[in-house]
Amino acid sequence: MSSRVRPWIFIGSFVVAFGTIILVAMLTISGNDGGEPIKVLSSAAAQGGTEDQEDNEGGLASIVGAPSALNANGEWKRTEVKQAEEATLKISNQGETSFAFELAAKNGEKSGSVSGTAEFLTENAAVFNAGNEKATLKFTFSGEEVSVTHTGNDTDLGCDSTVTFDGSYTQGNPEYKDADTGKNNPAYSKDLIKSQLILTSIKSALSKDDFAVYQAIMTDENIRDMIPPSELKYDKDGNKICVDEELDAIKYQAVVTGAGTEALLACKPDGKIYLGLYMMGEVRYYTNDGKYKNTPPKCMKTFAESRGAELKNLTK
Repeated sequence: MSSRVRPWIFIGSFVVAFGTIILVAMLTISGNDGGEPIKVLSSAAAQGGTEDQEDNEGGLASIVGAPSALNANGEWKRTEVKQAEEATLKISNQGETSFAFELAAKNGEKSGSVSGTAEFLTENAAVFNAGNEKATLKFTFSGEEVSVTHTGNDTDLGCDSTVTFDGSYTQGNPEYKDADTGKNNPAYSKDLIKSQLILTSIKSALSKDDFAVYQAIMTDENIRDMIPPSELKYDKDGNKICVDEELDAIKYQAVVTGAGTEALLACKPDGKIYLGLYMMGEVRYYTNDGKYKNTPPKCMKTFAESRGAELKNLTK
């Protein structure tokens, strides 16, 4: 055999022997004749940590984008809105990938609520799909606040058409804002129209037939929130109301869709009423205020003129 070949044979034999030693050592470590697979240590374990520590510090959490440091659980209140538009967000069972929530919002007497599970998109953002593929809610956490925004229609999330879940929510005390003055007006109440005093005043001023017409027109379903910016005010509870500047009275307007009948009512806490019933091409005017008995207020004149109707004074 050539002297050049012998060194390579020696090297080959050494490699085979070394490989055999390594294999025997690995099988010995397994301790069960190959039953349990050899466990390869992670980088965290190799550095003195544990597998659990690695999962918590960047394993599953980093894959799904769950915020390991964020604690969203608790009650959040919508801030920087009118008090009549308050909303409450309750978050619970926050995990690595999701959290459960209950959200309820108001706009005066109208309200809406939705609950479900929001899935994390990033470390500080989660999304809820209403399941109808028409609307979603997105929760974005920043500091001590969470911003809620929606896509699609609020009605698909369980809201009345005048209510929204959107806004900034805080776990601290919410700050409510009001119109121009920043204060609610204790002299006004949105529900004045429902008071017995106003109902009695209207019944006393109208004929029996016209009172029946009024009751048919002026219902919760027919009342419109048509408030010009110049007449927008807020009552003692922060509800939006329309206040006539000339009369210093709350105005309500109702329309019966498709019937061609409407009603405009202005009323005051002392029981004074100013009412116009639009039907059959005329506006029937009634009041119990002697000052405006013979001269209807501007709002009634405008109400009739804008409809091309005759203003007929039927005040007793």
